[in-house]
Amino acid sequence: MKFNTKTIHGGQKLDPAYGAVMPPIYQTSTYGQTTPGGHKGYEYSRTHNPTRNALENAFSSIENGNYGLAFASGLAAIDAILKLLEPGDEVICPSFTYVATAEVISLLGLTPVMTDVDQDTFNITADIIRPLITNKTKAIVPVHLFGQSCEMQDIMDLANEFGLYVIEDNAQAIGAKYTFSDGTVKSTGTIGHIGTTSFFPSKNLGCYGDGGAMFTNDDEIAKNLKMIANHGQEVKYYHKVTGCNSRLDSIQAAILNIKLNHLDSYSFSRNIMAKNYDDNFSEIPELSVPKRQYNS
Repeated sequence: MKFNTKTIHGGQKLDPAYGAVMPPIYQTSTYGQTTPGGHKGYEYSRTHNPTRNALENAFSSIENGNYGLAFASGLAAIDAILKLLEPGDEVICPSFTYVATAEVISLLGLTPVMTDVDQDTFNITADIIRPLITNKTKAIVPVHLFGQSCEMQDIMDLANEFGLYVIEDNAQAIGAKYTFSDGTVKSTGTIGHIGTTSFFPSKNLGCYGDGGAMFTNDDEIAKNLKMIANHGQEVKYYHKVTGCNSRLDSIQAAILNIKLNHLDSYSFSRNIMAKNYDDNFSEIPELSVPKRQYNS
């Protein structure tokens, strides 16, 4: 479909037979006006943005989650989620991750508790997490690295034992699957209470700038996060909580609507390249490569 920055809402419709295809990019600079005062479209940053809404619907369907919510960046997604906690709360996260994971925890007045990772998979495990849990611990942030899931069955059991939130950082594993001991298969990012991802261009699914998303199956969490991402409002100008402006813009949403259809092929290509690295590094004793997990 040809890009059309002057398309007005109602001018084109999505064909449901094609799923998540590119909807028109809606006029933004004049709040959808064809003539002065003639508001017939949507500004890109408003809640009811058709381009972004189509992407969020595609997220929830592909990731098998009830809710998908697009954000301006992966950091913004984690930021909105952690706003559900209180200053002084502790959040356990791996030390082997990008700084943004711990950075946003500190910025919100929470305490990041850094933990080591498993030397074979480079992911955190329940056994490593357990000794770090205190009466101030409120959440665990497993970071799924290199397309492989953390051992989520053990982590979820531990979280349920202590009543903790599990916030999955899925920026490097979107589209990955995890198999539980009973044979149940779930997408990474939909196993914990909340999943997040980044669409930075170097990620497994990247846009042409910054972008991010969160996934959840919890109605109340989804409701609160939607408010936080939209200045704390459900109804325009009625602000129930302190929020922010963290919504994904229409250009990035339109690009992701197309690229999302190719996620499986991107993952397939990455697996081929990973195998090439594994094969060529296997004879170098000074190097350690991530162990392949049978259930991820």
